[in-house]
Amino acid sequence: MLGSSLDKDVRLKLLLWEDKDNPLVVLTNLQKDSVFDMSSQLCTNKIYPETLPVDDLAIPAYVDTSKLEANSQNFSFLTKFAKLEKELVKSKFGELLQYATILSEWIAECNKFLEEADSNLEMLTILKTDFIKVATKTNLLHEACEILLDEQSKCVQAVELINDQLVVFKECETVHQKINSPTFNVQSEHFSSTLYRIDECIDYLKAHEHFKESTAYLEKFQNYLVCCLRLLKNYVFNTFETVTHQVMKLDVEDNISENAFVLLYGKFRMKASKVKGYIEMIENRKGDRAEYLVLLNEVLNFYISVRSSLLIPSVSAAIKDMSEKHSKDLCYFIRSGCILLVHICEDEHNLFNDFFSCDTDLLNEMLESLCMLLYDALRPLIIHVIHMESLTEICSIFQDELVDNPGHTQNKFKSFKKICSQMLQDVQERLVYRTNIYIKNEILNYVPSSGDLAYPEKLDMIKAITEQNSKVVEDKDKFSSNQFVYADHALWYPTVKRSLTVLSKLHRSVDKSIFHGLSQEVLACCVHSLIFAKKSISTNKSNLDGELFFIKHLLILREQIIPFQLDNVVKETSIDFSKIKGAAVDLIKSRSNLFAFNNNNALLQFFFEGTPSFYETFFDCKKVVDDNLKKSCEDFIKIATSMLVGNLQEFMNKISIIKNKLSSGGLSLKTQPFASPENVKSIVTSAYRILKQDRLHILKLMSLYLSNSDTEYILFKPIKSNILQVYNEFGTFLKEYYTEEDMFLIAAPSIDQINILMNNKVEP
Repeated sequence: MLGSSLDKDVRLKLLLWEDKDNPLVVLTNLQKDSVFDMSSQLCTNKIYPETLPVDDLAIPAYVDTSKLEANSQNFSFLTKFAKLEKELVKSKFGELLQYATILSEWIAECNKFLEEADSNLEMLTILKTDFIKVATKTNLLHEACEILLDEQSKCVQAVELINDQLVVFKECETVHQKINSPTFNVQSEHFSSTLYRIDECIDYLKAHEHFKESTAYLEKFQNYLVCCLRLLKNYVFNTFETVTHQVMKLDVEDNISENAFVLLYGKFRMKASKVKGYIEMIENRKGDRAEYLVLLNEVLNFYISVRSSLLIPSVSAAIKDMSEKHSKDLCYFIRSGCILLVHICEDEHNLFNDFFSCDTDLLNEMLESLCMLLYDALRPLIIHVIHMESLTEICSIFQDELVDNPGHTQNKFKSFKKICSQMLQDVQERLVYRTNIYIKNEILNYVPSSGDLAYPEKLDMIKAITEQNSKVVEDKDKFSSNQFVYADHALWYPTVKRSLTVLSKLHRSVDKSIFHGLSQEVLACCVHSLIFAKKSISTNKSNLDGELFFIKHLLILREQIIPFQLDNVVKETSIDFSKIKGAAVDLIKSRSNLFAFNNNNALLQFFFEGTPSFYETFFDCKKVVDDNLKKSCEDFIKIATSMLVGNLQEFMNKISIIKNKLSSGGLSLKTQPFASPENVKSIVTSAYRILKQDRLHILKLMSLYLSNSDTEYILFKPIKSNILQVYNEFGTFLKEYYTEEDMFLIAAPSIDQINILMNNKVEP
């Protein structure tokens, strides 16, 4: 069956090989011509078998028979060829055809399965569509449920919120019952929690002022808060009052002792543990509520007033008792009083910290008032102190032991240090005042006695005593020098010793600026007194003694003021009102031009011309001493030089005056009587003798007054230079106007001789 169907298919495909409308193979025109020629030959020569089966030549309905008739010969050939081909295929591919038959069957089965699968897919598609519809409806149902649940939860939350908000309003009645309870007080268990709950309710109502009844309930809770705070205030105040009465019963004022002062703090510390918690509660809430801050301030004020009422009488009595016991020892009284106040400040701060955790200025003000008690007791005594030594010692106590004490740097001693600084300023002011009086009376207006001006006798006497008492040792010069320096220190002029004493006392007792101003005044007055003494000594003894006395003490001043570091320049500002008088006179004379509208307006001229002048004067303490020392050394050198050259300097001055006149008149100098060789010889001989004698005297005085070989050498060196210059000029004069015989007759000493003489016992 399979073979017959296959033959039919082959024949049909062959018939359609050259179909015009839908050919199986498209042939070119050349190919078509060739096929046509072959077909014509076959048709003419080929004879089809007469026994050919009709079934094999069955023609499909869709095949055009006209075409088949035209190609009948071709068709017969192809039919026979297909039959032969079929037989060949059957003989060679039988097994394959069987396998193909099986595959065809399986293909049919598979097609059947595919048809069933397609049917199932259609059913699944329908099921899917139905499922989507059901799922959509289910989701809509779930969403509706969720919306309902959300609304339910919102309703529940709203109910809870309303209940929470109603709790505050319901709490009002609970708090009212607690406060009106007869057992409700500060020490009850529910007091702190009730007060805390009231604060919470007030905060809540303030945060929700838009509630309808919030204002009314807020007023109620605020009244409850005031009531609780009143109870707390009364409790704290009653505690402080009770302790105060207990302490006052001890009559502390009549028993000023350490035990009494211990009771002032012991009784309060016993109550601190009971009150501390409530005060801490007030302090912790003072920033959140103004009522707590007001209550805290009231408690602080009451505490300070209570402590003041106890301490002020006690401290006043203690200070009064100290002043009576130590009325003759002011320094001891100051130390005792300050020690008492230091202990009180420390104890008060410790006691305050037992009750309070915050800081307040009220405590410092109270302690300051306590310290003022000592200040009020000391000020009248300090005002009547006239001795500088006592004032400087008091300054040292306040400055070194109290104000600058490292142990008093804490905040608890702030009030004490403030009052001590104020007392120190008062003492310094008194010291400056007494110093000015002392400078004026004891230095500037000092009247020296005859013993003070007994120079150089005092120096000779001390030197003789020192030489007699000195022992023979190897270093005799050093030992004698040390002894003499000690004796020389004792012979300082009184104003010098007083000035240095004043400076040494003021150096650490007053401020640096004040000290520089006072030191300027002290040194100026001291130099003035030395100038007065120098003039007296110069009148009574000699100018050399006066100048050496002045140089000696100026050197002492210069050396002794080095530790005081007086290197700064003091500036003083002064106002000159001298122009105002002249301007006022001109104003009176020009009264008619008071309101003139021109340059001659008298009122404007008065303002311009009568303006006081400001002058700034700079003073250098060391410069005062240095300038006077320099001038005195120059005067001493001048006097010593004039003394050592004798009449020789006068002779040279006379020669310089008349030699020009003689040369213009044609006269010889040596023909003059005063310039004759004999007269010149007498002058030179006298001058040289004076030089040898007075040189030793001057060196002796310098050694006696100065007692320093270096200083003596420095001071004598310009004297030597001046003398050598005079003798050098004199030698030049002799060579110019005199012959060798005259020079031999005059026998003037040479420069080398003078130099050797001046260097003898002068080199350091």
